[in-house]
Amino acid sequence: MVNKCAAYGCKSGYKSNAAIDAENKVSFHSYPVNDPELCAKWNKANPRRDFIPSRHSKMCSLHFRPLDFVDKYSDTNSTRYKNKTSNSESRIKRELKPGTIPTIFNAPSYASTIEHLPRPTTNLSAACRREGEIKRINELENEFNKSDQIINLSLEEILYRLKKETSAPSGYQYQIFENSLVLYEIHFDNCCPHIKSSITIDEQKNISLFNKGREVSKSFVEGIINKKVDTMNQLLNVMARLKNLQTDHAKVTFDEAKAAAKQQLKCCLGSVDDEKSLFCKIVDMLVIEDAIIIDNNYCVKSHDVKRMIAERFSPGDIRIPHHAVPNRVRIRISTRAFASAESFLAGIRHSTIDPLRV
Repeated sequence: MVNKCAAYGCKSGYKSNAAIDAENKVSFHSYPVNDPELCAKWNKANPRRDFIPSRHSKMCSLHFRPLDFVDKYSDTNSTRYKNKTSNSESRIKRELKPGTIPTIFNAPSYASTIEHLPRPTTNLSAACRREGEIKRINELENEFNKSDQIINLSLEEILYRLKKETSAPSGYQYQIFENSLVLYEIHFDNCCPHIKSSITIDEQKNISLFNKGREVSKSFVEGIINKKVDTMNQLLNVMARLKNLQTDHAKVTFDEAKAAAKQQLKCCLGSVDDEKSLFCKIVDMLVIEDAIIIDNNYCVKSHDVKRMIAERFSPGDIRIPHHAVPNRVRIRISTRAFASAESFLAGIRHSTIDPLRV
């Protein structure tokens, strides 16, 4: 039977096209009717409506890509085939690779399909993608940490990076003085300039902090650095923390603490509007000892608290069971973070207690 191409609009196999077929060395390949799944793909790729392939249906080689073929030597003479003594090209036949589908047709673009090779990828699952994202994040973090190191830089290089740093706290000025890098803030008070705070870094990257002429303890920046500045990020954090420091660490006197505690208690009790609120104010104070302890050194006796309550409320105004009124009131205050009696009071912490245990 004469081979004729079953593709839409193809003239291969017809007498009128014999010369072109010979010139292009057109070969014909049968429809894979024995493989229904592959045959359905061939039929879908062929833009020919209502075509039902048979075992005689053929598709010419013009509808396949060159990489779809494989050359095989074929010879019916077993001896000649075994020794392959003949080099005639007529004995080499082109065969389709298994699973090949035709993709080239002389049809409008909307009616022709082109098979795209799948792009190789390693992100086959969500776990692989997450692992890749974590790896990229770790690489970026390591790259950032490496570029952030200043421990091996000279003071001049650190100064240059500080001047280029866009996230540095404002108000600081930088200068190298006597083999040390000095970062300082200048404030004006009544037209008189003074250094509010400063940071000194020596060549070994040791750091010293000063605020209002007094050295600040290293514990102030504990958690940011140990003894030396290793990274630019650490230095910027130290600068920001020192800039936000508004007070020094001087101890307040007993009289200041006592007066401040009394004033704070008056403010607390003065905001009470009814009996229930006053009861909660009293019970919420931590009852432990017979004093209001301030920094473990100073105290205000609890009878002063009772006196202030009596001054604020007359006996006929409130009625509170005697067992529910704390006889001993203690308020813990830390002076390490405050400089004056006014700011000192902001650190008072009230703890809830069980009134039945009073």
